[in-house]
Amino acid sequence: MKLSKETQQEKENLRQVILDTATILFVDRGYHGIGMREIAADAGVSKALLYYHFQNKEDLFLAILTESLEKIGELVRLAQQPGKTTRQQIEIVFMGMAAWEPNQRVMIYVAKQEAKHLSESRRAEFMKTFHHNFIGQVQEIFASGIRRGEVQAIDPGLLSQILIGMVSPALSAAGPVSEVQGLMKKILELFFDGVQPK
Repeated sequence: MKLSKETQQEKENLRQVILDTATILFVDRGYHGIGMREIAADAGVSKALLYYHFQNKEDLFLAILTESLEKIGELVRLAQQPGKTTRQQIEIVFMGMAAWEPNQRVMIYVAKQEAKHLSESRRAEFMKTFHHNFIGQVQEIFASGIRRGEVQAIDPGLLSQILIGMVSPALSAAGPVSEVQGLMKKILELFFDGVQPK
């Protein structure tokens, strides 16, 4: 039996409420700091309904990580439209991430720290998606820029590591979006232009 559009939308809305609530709790307390009972209570749903949507805490955690990585993938696809320079592409990706709500931004870093609690197969699945949607895409932006002569011929993997290390204060900041975007803009200017006065 097919669900009506309204019922399907309600299910999707409820699932998103659970994901948003769990994201806040994982950011605040870490993977081992909360249980499914607390997540259900904070989301305003029964444990039975929570388990209807997610088999266990690991399944829920991985769903949150996957959602964040899919959003990064969307930014990368937007950035890689023809005619954009390397710098413009990087700015689209990281300024886009800076525009996210604080818990969504921080979750990228929580993910890397807390992924160790996932089972080996789930961790491998996450790391593969993390590389495909984020790290690998940033590397490809730099590699393309090198081929076009826009970027020095430095290992794209190293460039990606340096950049991601530099932007971490902005992505982990809890301030208003406007402040975070201002900080991100300064960091990207520093990365591309250096520290010497103009």
